[in-house]
Amino acid sequence: VGRANDLKGSGMHLREEDEANDRVRLEYLDEYGRPMTAKEAFRRQCHNFHGKGPSKRVLEKRMRRFEEERRVAKAHSRDTPLQMMSTLQHVQQLTQEPFVRLSGHSTLREEVIARAGALAAEQSGEGASPGGKQPRTR
Repeated sequence: VGRANDLKGSGMHLREEDEANDRVRLEYLDEYGRPMTAKEAFRRQCHNFHGKGPSKRVLEKRMRRFEEERRVAKAHSRDTPLQMMSTLQHVQQLTQEPFVRLSGHSTLREEVIARAGALAAEQSGEGASPGGKQPRTR
């Protein structure tokens, strides 16, 4: 009764247990050297077998996906698209505190601007001029 009886007496049920230990992994790579999914590999084999390639739209979509992955990999992995992490780290360096206050941003902004001006003056070796403006030099 059922398909389970097809394996009885043939030794196939023993063979399935052996195959669990002897697995071979086929890894297909696309034209960019990235591993392909099973679906992508199957489609590629079908295109090769039938002698027809993928459509122009599918090729463009694949190219866009590759460029997007490359752009994401190139971007700094710890930072967000708005560069918030680097901004927060910069504020931490300026305030010399291991935290960043997220409320009361107006006082924080004034404090950061004041410390940034003091830090810039220390690095240039000059005192801050009146009015916070640097004299023009040629």
